[in-house]
Amino acid sequence: MPRRPPSHKTKPKVCYLCGTTAQMTREHVIPKSVFLKPYPLNLITLPGCQTCNASYSRDDELFRDFVAGHAFKAGSHTKPLWDAAVRGMKRTPARYADAMSRIGILDIPKVDGTLGRRMAFPADRIGRVVHRMVRGLYEHHTGSPLPPNTNFVFENPVIQSTDFFDLMPYEGRIGVEFLGNQVAYAWGVAADAPKASMWYFNFHDELFILVITDDPEMSAIAPAAAGENPLTL
Repeated sequence: MPRRPPSHKTKPKVCYLCGTTAQMTREHVIPKSVFLKPYPLNLITLPGCQTCNASYSRDDELFRDFVAGHAFKAGSHTKPLWDAAVRGMKRTPARYADAMSRIGILDIPKVDGTLGRRMAFPADRIGRVVHRMVRGLYEHHTGSPLPPNTNFVFENPVIQSTDFFDLMPYEGRIGVEFLGNQVAYAWGVAADAPKASMWYFNFHDELFILVITDDPEMSAIAPAAAGENPLTL
């Protein structure tokens, strides 16, 4: 019996970051490098082009270092993540020199009265990865992309919230997702302004990031300022 022809054409894969359909691959929305092995089975991927994938490579490494530094404080079980970060820094002399140049003395003494050290991270590069994660997760959960001119505000460090939904300033769709026992995030999308959303990330129970997006047609928040303001651990 002859096979029936398809009733419609297969929808082409479109890069969720730039919209192209050329040189497509799969992109991990939350960088795979922030997870410990064995990797969770429910890591989220979306179609992405090779150009966008490559353009985030160095920023993903920096974000991994940022997460690893925080996560290592949580206990020895996260040591492999920090070890991988250190190996990555030492693999490239210029990258290692850059990391060492960002280590400074804490302004506030530790409990024992001594001055510790800290490493600063450029907020614009960390923010670039965070923005990509939110764009991808928004499309993953809603099936539609955020407009290019969406306003983003992200805060770190933020304290751990026992009830994320108390922070929600509006009614709408909400959810909580667990990627293994390593990374979790809660999210909410406003019912009356679908491009307005809130995202609360928990990395290894030690690093917490809050992100708010605003519908550009119903703007209530100012765009996040770009710059080199450092984030520290």
